[in-house]
Amino acid sequence: MCLRAGLFYDRLLSGALAVWSARLCHLPPAWVVACMVAVVAGHIWPVQLGFRGGKAVATLLGTLLGFDYNILVLLLLTAAVLHLTNKNLNLSGLSAVALISVFGAILRHPWLEVVGLTVLVIIVLQAHRDEIREILAGYGYLKSGPEIKRWCIVSR
Repeated sequence: MCLRAGLFYDRLLSGALAVWSARLCHLPPAWVVACMVAVVAGHIWPVQLGFRGGKAVATLLGTLLGFDYNILVLLLLTAAVLHLTNKNLNLSGLSAVALISVFGAILRHPWLEVVGLTVLVIIVLQAHRDEIREILAGYGYLKSGPEIKRWCIVSR
């Protein structure tokens, strides 16, 4: 468990560091969003691993932390509320991720940044396409205590 937590924080900090570096270089906000897209895409499709990487969830959270922590707070609150209502981790998290550009628009970010956030959302949702298929088919993961079980969303 310690290794997983370390990897999570490593990915989180790598996303935040990319955004903070872009801000330190005084890049325009549109370029900062482009850096966000690049670092998330780099974690999903790393060249050194034959373009087979992870899902970039922690990296996405890190980029949002560095870009605008208010979007991150809204994302986490939305995911928590959705998880309380449906108990499906994938559905809750991916639904909240899908709303990132909406949160950017609500917080009055310029349209070019909102477009960049939309590209970011599309990339992350594409990386989770198998989980989305399972959700649409009626399956997902339900966390019940310390174990994670297969769960049918459709009531029996």
